[in-house]
Amino acid sequence: MLDGVINNIVASLESSGINAVKKYPAVALDRDKTVVCVFLRSATISASGCGNYIGLCSENGIIKEMLGSRGKLGIGLDIYGPSPNCDLIKEQLWECLAGIGSLSIKSFDAGEICYDSQSEMYRCECTATAIACLVRQIGELEGSFELEVG
Repeated sequence: MLDGVINNIVASLESSGINAVKKYPAVALDRDKTVVCVFLRSATISASGCGNYIGLCSENGIIKEMLGSRGKLGIGLDIYGPSPNCDLIKEQLWECLAGIGSLSIKSFDAGEICYDSQSEMYRCECTATAIACLVRQIGELEGSFELEVG
């Protein structure tokens, strides 16, 4: 389930034009390009409420109820690049993360930029703290009802 969250973030970053990979399994980085390595730094999973009820969703015009857990996630977004200038990519990361509907970003922290001798690139450790609803089950509601929007 949490692996799917990381895959979703990588896909969202890539669709926004940011070169991104999952940190594990390790891949050889192209030292001529800036890349963001995405991984899970921490996770706290808790019950989302009575009976793990999350809420309602609409799928193909059918109202369904969702059951699952609530996750407070520390998402690692380490930036590796050929130069120490990564201010633009940090802004792009923040904008892209804020646009992912399944996550509620609470904070975004960027560390110092330092040279990483292992990768032979400059590295900036970034962490986004987010809340996510981790859906385990979606079931169709039986009977008829009306939703009142007010």
